[in-house]
Amino acid sequence: MDKDNKDSKDNKDNKDNKDDKVKKDKDWLEAQIEANSIKSFNHAEFSNIVRVGEGGFGNVYKAYWKSRRMTVALKSLKAIPDETTREFVREFKFIYLAQTT
Repeated sequence: MDKDNKDSKDNKDNKDNKDDKVKKDKDWLEAQIEANSIKSFNHAEFSNIVRVGEGGFGNVYKAYWKSRRMTVALKSLKAIPDETTREFVREFKFIYLAQTT
């Protein structure tokens, strides 16, 4: 196998491996949503919503959650392309694990 063919095969293998990882992360994310580990809320449940910044995946807000009587951080997600799905899942897992330990 000449160098160009080997490089082409290596690139294809790397892309396939990356695609598999993205699919696994998407599947994990969908499973968390189905298990209600990730929830979406109606804006009417919150008051005093103030934008405090922007992350790689969307805006971050400080808000008062009326029914729970507590101040919370909200993240509004924008559409994320496949290549950033892994980053989002990694961030979510980190936050989720920090809350459950």
